[in-house]
Amino acid sequence: MGVVVGVAGRPLADEREGRLVGSAGFRFRVAPGVSVRASRRGLRTSLGPRAARLHVGSGRPGVSTGAGPFTYYTSLSGSSSRRRATSPAGRAAPGAAAADKEAEAQRLASQLQAIAGLNDVTFEPSRRPLAPPPAPVDYWSLLRRHRKATLAGVSVFDLSARRAAVASAVRAAESEHAEAVAAAVEGMYEEQSSLDETWGLLSECEPDVVLAALARAFEDNEAPAAPVGVEHAEASIVVRVPGPEVVPDRRPTTTSAGNLSLKKVSKTEAAAIYTSLVCGHVLLTAREAFAVVPFLDAVRIVAVRAVAPDGPPEVLMAAAFRKSAVDARPWRGIDALTALNDCSFETVLRRKGVTRALAPLDLRAEPAVAAVIDLIDLTDLMTDDDLGGRAR
Repeated sequence: MGVVVGVAGRPLADEREGRLVGSAGFRFRVAPGVSVRASRRGLRTSLGPRAARLHVGSGRPGVSTGAGPFTYYTSLSGSSSRRRATSPAGRAAPGAAAADKEAEAQRLASQLQAIAGLNDVTFEPSRRPLAPPPAPVDYWSLLRRHRKATLAGVSVFDLSARRAAVASAVRAAESEHAEAVAAAVEGMYEEQSSLDETWGLLSECEPDVVLAALARAFEDNEAPAAPVGVEHAEASIVVRVPGPEVVPDRRPTTTSAGNLSLKKVSKTEAAAIYTSLVCGHVLLTAREAFAVVPFLDAVRIVAVRAVAPDGPPEVLMAAAFRKSAVDARPWRGIDALTALNDCSFETVLRRKGVTRALAPLDLRAEPAVAAVIDLIDLTDLMTDDDLGGRAR
């Protein structure tokens, strides 16, 4: 199984677009996300974005994934049982060790890609909700019920009485059907009136309605968030970000000989990745807030991380964003820290040392941030794992 890992600015040998490959071959793009490489071995097609690209055609099929500045490639063919073969001494054969390294490289690349790809998430803006149309009323089931009731006890030989009974059943079924339809339509109009009232309050940025809408939207977020206040079309939100332990301690790369290697992430690299992660969750929370309540003019986000189950949180960052600036920015493929600096009109963070690692804010010097933190009940930012651990 072949493995190649490339670094930004140094594409894979068989991925150099528009250049000759080997002694006879070239590569060209036929559509966005689709390119073809022609060589003496035949045609090979690459499908999809850099983050998840499939390679098919001549040679073995394979997949590659890009994570920030890194590219990882592996072929899809090969026998797993052969890779897992062991030596007579019971030790894993070299193929098994290589397969384990490939799997670990894929896992690390996925983690790095998840961090780098936070800005790729998109949100559909909220629109005036519409009540669902009323469910249809089954006239024929009503008619069958009324026919059965009116014909009960009427002789099958008394045709005149049966005709009168059927006519009575039809009138009763039509009357009940009309009443049921009218009730369903009235219910739809009542529901729409209620929805319109709520939408109107949302458009006016009525605090209770905005807070409720944001709280519902944040319920399933990877980074728990809680709205704490709304004033003059500006919302204040606290988001709990993961700790630095989520940053991988190694990353896939290649040796000078072109072999796969898992290189230890330096403290400076880890600090940069973690800063990108925090900025990504802050931006994600701001963008979701503007999508859920498109009438907000601005949001203020305070990012905290928990250091102990019952202890006070560490405040890592505070940033304020205007909707116009957030809406005007393309988000895919953008570095989170750069994006945050470009579209926030107020940012408070502290970075220390040669690694430029994020450091907790001194809230004594930031009374406005401290005031936001005082409004939040930290249990609102607890995950299921937190609550389960506390129960135990």
